[in-house]
Amino acid sequence: MAEGPQGAAGRRLGGRYRLLWPLGSGGAATVWAARDELLGVDRAVKLLTVEPGERAEALRQRLRVEARTMAGLRHPHILRVLDLGEDGAQDFVVMDLAPRGALSARLAAEGPLPLPELLKVGAQLCGALAAAHAAGV
Repeated sequence: MAEGPQGAAGRRLGGRYRLLWPLGSGGAATVWAARDELLGVDRAVKLLTVEPGERAEALRQRLRVEARTMAGLRHPHILRVLDLGEDGAQDFVVMDLAPRGALSARLAAEGPLPLPELLKVGAQLCGALAAAHAAGV
């Protein structure tokens, strides 16, 4: 099940999503920019990257619950979950691709945001958190 971030580039998931390049990774998953070849649009795909076993099964269940929960959220600053799938024994979640990329990448490249923009982004984050909280997340 585990596959290094660069080793999966070009792989097609679910007969539909072509992995392009990794956007970020954590302990159990890597998020990829991907091309939805059926619709001809770019998406983000969260792909589990853990070895089979008891931990992997618990993470698969957690990913499914997270995807179903996130799919029910509606807010302009929360990326939509569009699909949940399996490719062999590997689970994945398909989401909107953030149009301006990850805020963390921007901060790493450009440094701190100017105060007016920081306040705007902070308000957007608070709105998204309020929407999630109102939905019971």
